[in-house]
Amino acid sequence: MDVSQLVIDGDIHQDAEMLARFSRAMSDYRILPALVLEPKNEADIQKAVHFARSQGLGLVSRSGGSGLSGVAVGPGIVLNLKR
Repeated sequence: MDVSQLVIDGDIHQDAEMLARFSRAMSDYRILPALVLEPKNEADIQKAVHFARSQGLGLVSRSGGSGLSGVAVGPGIVLNLKR
């Protein structure tokens, strides 16, 4: 995955620590994401959707990560919308 194609105003995380942090929520599910994005604006979210589609990756939106059903984790891109 060539992340250099994705230029956003927010933050892009690929480091092991951040990926591990977003691989879990309050549930027992653990799924390591490919990428964590922290968008700053609507344009960042649109770019993330286009990038995910071009890479064949799923997209998970996340806020607090307090759900118990595992919907805040996934193997694709996690959009951290907590800000």
